[in-house]
Amino acid sequence: MYRYFLYLIFLPILLIANEHLEKISLQLSWFNQFQFAGYYIAKEKGFYKDYGLDVDIKYFNFNIDVVKDVNENKSDFGIARETLIPERINNYNNLVALYALFQISPLVLISKKDSNINEIKEFYNKRIMLTDNDYIQASIKALLIANKVDLDSIKFLKHTHNVNDLVNNNTDIISAYISKTPYFLEKNHIPFNIFSPKDLGFDFYSDFLFTNKTLIKKDEDKVIAFKKASLLGWQYAFNNIEESVDIILKKYNSQNLTKDELIYEANALKKLSYYKNNPLGDIDENKLKRIYDIYYLMGYIKNSTYPSDLVFDEYKPIFSEYEKEFLKDKDTFKMCVRKNFLPYEAIIDGNIIGINSEYLRIFEKKIGKSITLVPVNTLKESISKLKNYECDFFSFFDESNIEDKDILFTKSYMELPFVLVTTGKDSFITNFEQLKNKKIFVENNINLFQTLKRNYPYIHLYTTYNPSYAFKKISENNSDGYLGNIANVVYNLQKEYNTDVNITGNFDYKTNILLAINSKNFLLQNILNKVISNISKEEKELILNNYTLLKYKEVKNYKTLFIVLISSFLVISLLTIVYVRESILKNKIQKLNENLEKRVLEESLKNRKKDEMLFKQTKLAAMGEMINNIAHQWRQPLNRINLSVQIIENILKENKNLLEQQDLNIIDKKILHVNKNIIYMSNTIEDFMNFFHPNKEKNLFNLSKLIMKAIILIQSKDSDIYFEINVDKKINIFNFENELLQVILVILENAIDNFELNSSKNKYLGIFAKKEKKKITLTIRDNSGGIPSSIIDKIFEPYFTTKFKKEGSGIGLYMAKILIEQSIGGKLDVNSDNSFTNFIITLQKENK
Repeated sequence: MYRYFLYLIFLPILLIANEHLEKISLQLSWFNQFQFAGYYIAKEKGFYKDYGLDVDIKYFNFNIDVVKDVNENKSDFGIARETLIPERINNYNNLVALYALFQISPLVLISKKDSNINEIKEFYNKRIMLTDNDYIQASIKALLIANKVDLDSIKFLKHTHNVNDLVNNNTDIISAYISKTPYFLEKNHIPFNIFSPKDLGFDFYSDFLFTNKTLIKKDEDKVIAFKKASLLGWQYAFNNIEESVDIILKKYNSQNLTKDELIYEANALKKLSYYKNNPLGDIDENKLKRIYDIYYLMGYIKNSTYPSDLVFDEYKPIFSEYEKEFLKDKDTFKMCVRKNFLPYEAIIDGNIIGINSEYLRIFEKKIGKSITLVPVNTLKESISKLKNYECDFFSFFDESNIEDKDILFTKSYMELPFVLVTTGKDSFITNFEQLKNKKIFVENNINLFQTLKRNYPYIHLYTTYNPSYAFKKISENNSDGYLGNIANVVYNLQKEYNTDVNITGNFDYKTNILLAINSKNFLLQNILNKVISNISKEEKELILNNYTLLKYKEVKNYKTLFIVLISSFLVISLLTIVYVRESILKNKIQKLNENLEKRVLEESLKNRKKDEMLFKQTKLAAMGEMINNIAHQWRQPLNRINLSVQIIENILKENKNLLEQQDLNIIDKKILHVNKNIIYMSNTIEDFMNFFHPNKEKNLFNLSKLIMKAIILIQSKDSDIYFEINVDKKINIFNFENELLQVILVILENAIDNFELNSSKNKYLGIFAKKEKKKITLTIRDNSGGIPSSIIDKIFEPYFTTKFKKEGSGIGLYMAKILIEQSIGGKLDVNSDNSFTNFIITLQKENK
């Protein structure tokens, strides 16, 4: 009774919560199996719910035409095989593909070994069982034609979807999914051959998730949400196959499949989905066009024009009918642009330059209309022209604080973070507490100034329109710093060529750049908001990077060049002296440590463990403090060297006609080499500081998931590697997760570097883990050429490297060993046999 009482209380709450979920439907293309696991998981794990969706998964039967149902809005989404392409072009113009799950089709041809059909050319006069869908036969028939098999000689049988027809010799060859039929044959010990269209380049996509244009126009956000949630479901399903199979067995097993059968299917489909390490769901437009060409050449498609709207582009704005009519009546849009307002915008010879020039091109492309420039001098003039319909919009900052009922505003299309400029004498600044009692200039930003004044009254704040004035005051020690957005700071630093100040801090505050529009143009506001929403994060980051890299103004004086070169030489010499002194000091410390250990051993064997532990802790603390000091000392020389190189580049650009092209190429190559080393040294400093951070904490993590994370991170560097993973998914470790990840990455990246260095072709990386009573052993094996016995004992030494071409420093493996043995508390060893190298990490089991 009590249970029913609670049910009655909470039922209305549950109903109200579900009212906010958008109801949509997904039509499957076959009977329940792992082929649709990602959608089951997205529903069961709440991924759809997280995106505000209530998804009805509609099961398959032979009377359902999935493509037709989605085209006619009977279902919102559907799953389609490779046939979606000809169906869309020939019959259903309303369809749009969202992603392709299988990067190559699971569809193959299978024969029994005892049929003596071992090659495609032996198909002559044989029986082949295919589905009666001509489109599905396309890749199979393309395979036959490419092998010069006469199709008229083959007897095509209608598919019964019963593998026993092959077993009982009712057909010689059968078309089947590589994820299903081979399991049955293997289980029944029936040897077989597989003939795959991909082996001859007919690598068709399959299992498209698709919808219709009507739904996209009506609710694009819903379509994007369903796509993202579904991909999350697939990622989870493939990363947790056994758990996903258990869910299918419990709730979606209408075919009464066994657990082993589903796991077999899952592993086969995972390989197809991540074929050649492609991103999950990826659709390559060029590959799609090749598939289209095959259908066209075989006569399955009559239209010779490839449809540009076949694949949904979530970064392409979808306009309503009213918005399209509005755009149709416009030949061009007018944008008020300030004549001299860099780095944001300026007009030179009738053309716009600066940050807004990049966005203007994006706006033109996505709207499909040209934008005419209307030159203005001030913000006030822009407002006036906007109200008088002399321009349609202009760019402005949110801190401009315009309050005008005649003006509408778009979303922010660019966010510029704030940075701090100082002399660089202090360490890198990341919070305002470090600026207590400091005199700081702030760019003319009313909102920022008032916020800082209110939240940090202990900072002496002053506003200025002129960053150069602030830089001068900082150089003269009359101010402690200047706070401004990064684009404006970088622009003024390179314009003024002031080497006495540097960027030494960054904060969470940001300047937003928006568009202002006449209030009567609300349709234009909607259009521009859609355009802004569809600018990708990558595009925004690329534009920001283009305007936040320091490139100092040209210097035309060879005397200055000489001074800079001498200065650079002195700086490098100073760094060398510091390094030598540190090396000498390190050797002395090492000798003292050795003597100390001997004395401790002699004085007290009973306290040996305690003393060794204290020594290790002290050594780590001292090393961490030393690294922080070195990092601070190295940052400024590195910045100066970087500045010097940029000046040299500018001098060369102006005087390139005085040098031979061969000499210019050599100099460019050397400058590139120096820049790479500067970046590498800067990254090394960060790595050191992060490795010895004092506030790190241990946590419980799964070793298998950690390894998969490492593989995902390094796959972008080299996708042509065969991975063999054998790691028990039940191994959990309580230790420093990020540090172990860093070690694994260092070892994997070391292998990738060696693959490139040795021009390896059949690249192999194996990762194995086994759990014993008191320890866990992780082995990473590669075939990148092995390590010569003459140097294998030295590879963990600091600064030892053989990778001169890769600008290697040797810090990677040295730090890996330090982390494993002095921080994580394990052991890192290496051995090499022939062309193989094995790195063995031994970890002690530790309970939480």
